[in-house]
Amino acid sequence: MFSRFTNALYSAVDALAPPHPLQEDFVWHWKSVTKFYTGKNASNAIPIESTSIPGHLMEMLSILEQEEIEIETGNIGPCVEYIMQHKLLDTMCVLATSDSPPGMKRHMFIFITKTLKIMQQSLIPHVSVCIPIQNFIKLCGEIVAGPTEREEMDFLQCICDKIRDDPDMVNCFLVNCEPISRKNSMVASTSKELKDDSKVNKEYALVSSLLKLYQSPDNDISVNARDCLKTLCTHSNDSVATSIAQFTKLSQVLCSSVVTLFSNIPKTINIHDLENPLPEEGTPISPEKRKYLCYLQQLHFIDSVIETAHHIISDHLSYRFKTEFLDVSFYPCLVEETDDDQLLFSTTLIASSLRNVKSSKLINAFATFILDDESVELAESSEPTVKAVLLDRCRNSDENVALSICNLQLFEELLLRPTKYILDNLILKYIDGRTYYDHMSSDSWLQFSDDETCSRYSDDLSSNSGISNKSLAPTYIHRIIDAFVALLPDDIKSCQSDEDSGYETYIKEAHRRFLEVFSVCESFEWPQNFSEKEEHTHLGAEEDSSSESQPEADSIHWIFYEGDFLQMIFDKLELMLYQPYEVNLQLTAIISQLALFANPYLHEYLLNPLIPYAPGVRSLFLVLLKISEDIQKEVPNIRGFATKLKLTRNALLSDGNEYATFEESHILEALIVLEEFCKELAAITFVKYHAMS
Repeated sequence: MFSRFTNALYSAVDALAPPHPLQEDFVWHWKSVTKFYTGKNASNAIPIESTSIPGHLMEMLSILEQEEIEIETGNIGPCVEYIMQHKLLDTMCVLATSDSPPGMKRHMFIFITKTLKIMQQSLIPHVSVCIPIQNFIKLCGEIVAGPTEREEMDFLQCICDKIRDDPDMVNCFLVNCEPISRKNSMVASTSKELKDDSKVNKEYALVSSLLKLYQSPDNDISVNARDCLKTLCTHSNDSVATSIAQFTKLSQVLCSSVVTLFSNIPKTINIHDLENPLPEEGTPISPEKRKYLCYLQQLHFIDSVIETAHHIISDHLSYRFKTEFLDVSFYPCLVEETDDDQLLFSTTLIASSLRNVKSSKLINAFATFILDDESVELAESSEPTVKAVLLDRCRNSDENVALSICNLQLFEELLLRPTKYILDNLILKYIDGRTYYDHMSSDSWLQFSDDETCSRYSDDLSSNSGISNKSLAPTYIHRIIDAFVALLPDDIKSCQSDEDSGYETYIKEAHRRFLEVFSVCESFEWPQNFSEKEEHTHLGAEEDSSSESQPEADSIHWIFYEGDFLQMIFDKLELMLYQPYEVNLQLTAIISQLALFANPYLHEYLLNPLIPYAPGVRSLFLVLLKISEDIQKEVPNIRGFATKLKLTRNALLSDGNEYATFEESHILEALIVLEEFCKELAAITFVKYHAMS
């Protein structure tokens, strides 16, 4: 009421007399503000709304805006100069700290926020501006859910916007400005000065205040603080990034938050809800699922920070995420738990968590937690590794089918988000030496197709010339494709028509998937072809090992080991006739994903059945060939084989959950899975050949 009357009075005076210079008006309004504290009526009990202070502050802001419009770009207006010379912002910070009269803190934050928006960017690093800003920053977040929380957040948001527009500005707000810096007109911001001052106990008030507001119960405040923290992490230089990682609690707060939210997830939540967190439109969200969504939201935020932050910050945060969250929260759930239902819950939860992660560094944090066995071996720890436990559960489908499938799905999630570490750990470190290959034999050691069958492909492939990658696109590709397609005899296949029996139906999907995988793995710097030195090395080693002077121990130096992961996969694949249909589907899904990778060693080992394998080596094709032979032995014992096979296929392809209930259903289902899987492998081989030619 009083402020409206004051404004009306100012307007009346302006109408009767010419306006004063802007600086005079600005100074008069400022002195009117300070006069309150020296007047007889000054009282801490009077709310600020009952005084003329808000009106004077608004007039000061209007004058600053008008001055900024009138002056030329690059010049400093007299009002801004007055602010800097008389340290008005320092005084305002003192007034905000005292919050006298009540509500003064709020108006001081509004004033400095709008002043920063008006003021030229080049003036902000000046000591008379930067120091009070630092002091204002320290006032933010002092009181949880305080009455000025919204104004404090707007102020910090303004600073982060300045940093986003000019990343070099980050030094002004992150480095604690000591009084000694007042000797200079600008705040020191070089990397050398930051490093020289690294021993000083610095405060990084901007990050600390944002972390306080990040934990606000007000969701809007918390979300804005997240965006600001992400901006700071993204626009940091090496020195500032190192400081944020080492001298702030950013990683600690983010990781402790996800630990808390993880512990709040009810163990009774439905497995389907874990796998499908997004609710259907119009469906209410249960309190249990809401807690799970809060956990995923925090996980997504950490993931986005790691993906966009400076590499020093992202490395530090991903490391702390593994050591303070995964090792502490997930390890007991996956390794020490004995109840099957709880194990199924925990395994589904970590697979779902991994499914909601995009940044390669956070994926590697999950992968290191799941797959790392070297550090445990070096430490000679008696505790089982997560990898060993999960692989063992994959094998034991007889004991708990659902748990076995769930563990297989977890490994599939890793392969669907491939990083170099994941592929090296699971497979490549075992086959990179090409010890599966018999270098003493010829590539044409095995013939699977006759001339009539080969002619089906010759017309399509004869136009391809100038092949750049012979390991992924060998000239005898038609024989390789036919090896997979003809692995099962035609008379026992479930598809009798030419349209369904070919692999062409899988080509479009295989092409799409291969392009996706290739784009992800393009940066892995895999070789395109096998090195010539490699063959000579193996040949030399084999010749040396056969000589009488060579010790017997050296003769087994090149024995091939497929690795514990592929060993588990092949072991289970050999049991295809005796496993549930769902387990077999999951197995083939993992292998088809492996087959898509454009690594020459992995491609040759999985998709080239025509190479000579070293003695005792077990390959994908040889395992599939053994399954085919086992099926052919069983087929004569099945009465009404053709009819049962047709009914079984119709049941598996139906939209419902229909299942054939014959005594031989497991054999018929395995036959259909093998038949379709061979066509899928042929399609992948075909697609990779044309893509790499």
